[in-house]
Amino acid sequence: MLRAIERTQIGGLPHWIRSCQLFLMVLSCLFCLCPPAGVVASMCRVSGGVLGIPCSSVIGLGWQPLAVDEGGTQCWESCCLEPSCSAVWSLGGYCVLLKCARPNGCEISALPLTHINSLGILQLLDKSKSKKARIPRQAWVADSGGPGQKSSNHDELGPEPFSTTPTSAVGGIAFSESANKAMNEPVNGSGEEAASSSWQNSTLPEDNMDHSSSNSSSGSPHSSTPAGTPPAVKELVVSAGNNVEVTLPRSEVELNAFVVPEPPPGTNYGFDWCLRTHPKDYSGEMEGKHSGTLKLSKLTVGLYEFEVIVDGDGAHGEGYVNVTVKPEPRVNKPPVAVVSPKYQEISLPTSSTVIDGSQSTDDDKIVAWHWEEVKGPLREEKVSADTAILKLTSLVPGNYTFSLTVTDSDGAQNSTQAMLLVNKATDYRPVANAGPNQVITLPHNSITLYGNQSTDDHEPLAYEWSLSPESKGKVVEMQGVRTPILQLSAMQEGDYTFQLTVTDSSGQQNTAQVTVIVQPENNKPPVADAGPDKELTLPVDHTSLDGSKSSDDQKIVKYHWEKNEGPEGVKIENSESPVATVTGLQVGTYTFKLTVTDERELQSSDTVTVIAREEFDQPPVAKVQSSPPVTLPVRTAMLDGSQSSDDKGVNSYLWKRDGSSPAAGVSAAHRKSTSGISQQSYL
Repeated sequence: MLRAIERTQIGGLPHWIRSCQLFLMVLSCLFCLCPPAGVVASMCRVSGGVLGIPCSSVIGLGWQPLAVDEGGTQCWESCCLEPSCSAVWSLGGYCVLLKCARPNGCEISALPLTHINSLGILQLLDKSKSKKARIPRQAWVADSGGPGQKSSNHDELGPEPFSTTPTSAVGGIAFSESANKAMNEPVNGSGEEAASSSWQNSTLPEDNMDHSSSNSSSGSPHSSTPAGTPPAVKELVVSAGNNVEVTLPRSEVELNAFVVPEPPPGTNYGFDWCLRTHPKDYSGEMEGKHSGTLKLSKLTVGLYEFEVIVDGDGAHGEGYVNVTVKPEPRVNKPPVAVVSPKYQEISLPTSSTVIDGSQSTDDDKIVAWHWEEVKGPLREEKVSADTAILKLTSLVPGNYTFSLTVTDSDGAQNSTQAMLLVNKATDYRPVANAGPNQVITLPHNSITLYGNQSTDDHEPLAYEWSLSPESKGKVVEMQGVRTPILQLSAMQEGDYTFQLTVTDSSGQQNTAQVTVIVQPENNKPPVADAGPDKELTLPVDHTSLDGSKSSDDQKIVKYHWEKNEGPEGVKIENSESPVATVTGLQVGTYTFKLTVTDERELQSSDTVTVIAREEFDQPPVAKVQSSPPVTLPVRTAMLDGSQSSDDKGVNSYLWKRDGSSPAAGVSAAHRKSTSGISQQSYL
């Protein structure tokens, strides 16, 4: 239904009405916001409104139409009489009664404009009888400076004390200054000040206008005011225009305040522009702070919120506008691709390297690196990577060219190239090493030669042993002629020269020679050494015989121990070893013989003497314990010799009476063995 009304309105209005649309809207706003006193004004009052809103946008704000009526005073009055009606939209002779379909309330704000011919006024009605006390006009004038206040026409841009206006709730429908400010946002998306003929008023206080005073009886525009009651302040519809966006280097903005209705003839409104919010560390200047046009200059980046307070004779209103200053657009500079090193050269066996592209620069940020192999030896796969640093492995000899392309955050690209030369490995001749010259003496006629100390920068090596030309015709048996180790045997007296030839993987060769001198036999007999003579005391009846110090110019191959002299009954253990053990020795003198034999069966002997002595016997020590005196008639005395001692033990005891003792008395027992009693009784 709303769309039908809107289409009818667009197509049915005469051309001269469309050309004067702004003027008609201003008149409609005044008529709707200030209805005549003849209606039942005590039932409801206008608490807020928006001028310049399409009919179709009302539904987007949550409003639903109830009925369509004629415009003018009857539109506002019809909503007052309808219980479900809480707002009206009107334009020209059309009136739409509205109810809010949203449980949380419907907005009072402007949506994006469509056709200027369909813009009407949306008014919110409050049917509550309670009224909030408003701030007297004198307070507004005192705070804002009033129309009569003198001030400089060119002021520094500075903040003024201000607290965010709280959200108002009327008739269960929530709306706030921020909602009303939303209609000031630019609609053309250009970031500059939007040119539009739509106006708005800020959120009106709940005591917008008191329609309870009726003048229906007289029709006079003046009504009597009870004594002591301050006169009602008429609410002005103030618009500071759409929000403005500017981009540096532009830093000047001009703000204009529009007020509905116009001031009475012969009077002017007083304007006071206030900066409510601003960016940190801001700067700027204001010119025309107390006029309808405010000129801003030297603005810095950030958001500025301005409030314009308009006061007149018994009238007051406020408007708000935001100014957003954006930073100067950055002019992108293409990145600069940098590779390090620009040129490098490596030689095998080194087959890997890196090329660094992380030093590439950009005025903002490099977001992508891409490497491509532009030129290189024929291989299965070319190099490609998307990293800042290019890692190259398994390289083969040849010339390489790599391209690095860097991309910045704006998509700009730049490229550069890096070159790499991979050389073949340097192949040096091998170095043959047949070992030092050797000397052997017959009958020893074999030896081993070692060529494994030969070296080359590339493995492996091939070995070949041979007799040198000057040793041709020599008798020798050779084993392992194609290995690093050569075994020689069956050699005869004379000098042998052997040649070692080594060959590397590329066919390069090197030779070395070694001489083996075979000397004639010149064997000396071994020297036997049976060790020093020994002496021991029984009961120790064993000792060792050490012939390990025997020597020979070649090698001792056999040892033999035997007894030459001494008592029988001894036993020689390990008699065929350098060290033997003799057990079962008795008192007496022994002579043992050591015979050693070398490889040529030459022998040598040596003897060692071992003396076994009898154990030394200490005499016993007799000891008698004194006996207590004997008193007659006791005629027996006991003598105790048990404390006598000997190093090998006492074998027998013999008691005799000393010649100086009295002759009387008889010895009851005078000889006892060690196993008998060692006491003597005398009677």
